[in-house]
Amino acid sequence: HRYAVPLALAWEDEDEGRVSALLHATLAKVRRRARMGVLFDAFWDDHFCYAIVAGIEQGEKLAFGKGTLEFSATRAYSGFAGSFGSASVTHTVSEHGQLRVNLEDRLWLKGYCWLLEGTHPELELSRFLTETAKFSHVPQLAGTVEYVDARGERSTLAILERYVENQGDAWVFTLSYLERFLDDCRATPEPPLARHTAYLGLMKTLGQRTAEFHRALALPDEAGAFGSEPLSAEEITDWANKVRREMETMFELLEQELPRLPYAVQSIGSSLLAARPKLYWRILRTVGVRLQAVKTRYHGDYYLGQVWLTKNDFLIANYGGEPGLTWAERRRKHTPLRDVASMLISLGEVSAAALDHVLDDPAESVAALLLHLDDWERLASRTFFRSYRKAMSGHPSCPATAAAVDTLVTLALAEKATASVSSALAQHSTTVGSSMRRLIHVAQRGR
Repeated sequence: HRYAVPLALAWEDEDEGRVSALLHATLAKVRRRARMGVLFDAFWDDHFCYAIVAGIEQGEKLAFGKGTLEFSATRAYSGFAGSFGSASVTHTVSEHGQLRVNLEDRLWLKGYCWLLEGTHPELELSRFLTETAKFSHVPQLAGTVEYVDARGERSTLAILERYVENQGDAWVFTLSYLERFLDDCRATPEPPLARHTAYLGLMKTLGQRTAEFHRALALPDEAGAFGSEPLSAEEITDWANKVRREMETMFELLEQELPRLPYAVQSIGSSLLAARPKLYWRILRTVGVRLQAVKTRYHGDYYLGQVWLTKNDFLIANYGGEPGLTWAERRRKHTPLRDVASMLISLGEVSAAALDHVLDDPAESVAALLLHLDDWERLASRTFFRSYRKAMSGHPSCPATAAAVDTLVTLALAEKATASVSSALAQHSTTVGSSMRRLIHVAQRGR
């Protein structure tokens, strides 16, 4: 199977004396099921996963083809005491298809779908944050499985992370919070805004942790893969032109699809078309703003689902970059404010998802609830953004002036929101209305 065949075949061909009986038992099961015509993904077998951990702990090196499979543990690996299989193991697949195995709430094993030459960006960031930056608010890298070919080139097969007790990801937490809030709004037309005090405290913490994450990624390393570089005016101009072209394509698609959209959504689409001149102006305004800032590595796919609640604090995870981009593109340095914009967009998306909870209500009721959600989003976004800016004060990754920060964040917001509208229109998604509303908000965004 695409996840496990390179590992399984390598171990199957290895000398009997160097491979554990546990692994051979797993491979025998793979062979039996294969003969029965059933495709078997070995990562879904608990014993196979335990065998990988054992290989990491023992530092195994197994011959495979013209290369070698190398298992290695980091200093963050604290051992795996106790008998394998004595407690629960859970397997989950992320929305982007990554398999994650929770080994008894002690370790996370992540398998990658495709064997591509080069170190996976997630492993690269994880190793840097764990061993060089020593940043504690990410899952600590415990071990790796890599294929090394005859030229010495590496390909990432799996990584092992230390498990951290958590309350789930912030998307699920926030969605549940907003659904309860909307239920309260229906029962009490004017719920007090003070109700959000605890949640806004979390947003303040998230802004601080996001800034600390970006500060960590700005630290230098010997290879030059991290650290900071000047962000040139030419790069900003190229970025603005790219966003302008993508927005023009989106508006062409919107004009084509507008007559086929539901009546209520057509009204939002018309408002978005009317906002086109202001959006173009906001993009072009970027070119004229003088700023001094640097570019660094950043998360690249930063939203509420990528941060985990841990005792009213946050753990930032899954920083492999935006799916669909090449690894070179994921490694490219840029302003980390793109992560900030992505999180702000995510707050709008979870608000729209919560509104689906009450779509069966009368139209006037939904309109009133939407105002409550807009108030919540405004408060949450402002709290997160202010906390981030305060924690980044004086750091060259974040421009010193409010105008420069606003310009870069607005450009990043326009980029993300435009892509969301284009995707929703192309897929005839029911989220197209909320996506268009977010882009209209970008046009209306004040300093």
